[in-house]
Amino acid sequence: MPNGHGDTCTPARRDVYAAHVGARERVRLAIQGPVSQSEKLLADLDDADVDTKLSLLVTGWFRGLSAALEELAIAVDDLQKHLPAATAAPGHEAPQPGPAPTRPHEDARPAQAGREDADEERLLDDARRSRDETAELRKQSEKAREEL
Repeated sequence: MPNGHGDTCTPARRDVYAAHVGARERVRLAIQGPVSQSEKLLADLDDADVDTKLSLLVTGWFRGLSAALEELAIAVDDLQKHLPAATAAPGHEAPQPGPAPTRPHEDARPAQAGREDADEERLLDDARRSRDETAELRKQSEKAREEL
């Protein structure tokens, strides 16, 4: 959790903070702190050249993005802590890595091209069906909004 000065707090305080604030808000605050600091510095520098001002602004954004990435990494670590418990349930086994895919032989390409065309057609049909279903759902939701 950023403290507004680019520093992070202890893991114990981070856990308390994370319990009250969602990941999106933590990331937003992580970016906002360093960017706000750089904007304050820019406001104080009236006689600085453009390169200096740009450098300050970019540095603030990069520090903010760095803090945001740290918050995201913490969130991923938290998810990974819960992942083994979720995958330990019966019937949920992790896929075993198989051999690396090999390139098909040249003589097998025509048969594969036919399958790719069929797969592409199936995907196009699925997309059309999905668009139709989405349009129908939009009509239903608009009708429900009008009734309210």
